[in-house]
Amino acid sequence: MKKLYLLFFFLTGLVPTYSQQMGMSLGLSSKLFLPLDIHYAGSNGFGIKFNFSNNLNKGTEGEDYTSTINWDQFPEDHVKNGAYYTTYDLGLGKYFENFYVLGMLGLARETLFRNCFDDFHILGDNGYYYKQTAGSTDINIGAEIGLIKNNFLFGIHATRFTGIGIKIGYAFDFY
Repeated sequence: MKKLYLLFFFLTGLVPTYSQQMGMSLGLSSKLFLPLDIHYAGSNGFGIKFNFSNNLNKGTEGEDYTSTINWDQFPEDHVKNGAYYTTYDLGLGKYFENFYVLGMLGLARETLFRNCFDDFHILGDNGYYYKQTAGSTDINIGAEIGLIKNNFLFGIHATRFTGIGIKIGYAFDFY
């Protein structure tokens, strides 16, 4: 994962040097993900986009005791198990005068959680607390299309984990 972060920071530092346009957008998807992305487009119209999506509906309840209590400790307190995903995507595509088309490929990182209840109300918020641990990592694929009007971006995206969603943002021209 550290190599992925290094690659991300390298590309976000190198790509703006050769770009003619930079933009940022924020959106909401049907599966309650909040995508945040930044894109760069060159004078030839080729563009690259970095996307991070966080799940708004994680399902955890109470206080986080991940660093205090081991995953399998206090099994009598376990109430509900679940999982949520965080996605990191790279999009490549073509930016035209008024619209853009991108294909996206990335990783979806699963986080497992256990909601717990302490009958004695010693732990957590009125007895409610949760624990988290890393789950699996899976491939996330998708596509995005959008309009550019007066430097404002309006996009529709769909990926395997986030579902269909909309984005709005702004693009800065450097030429």
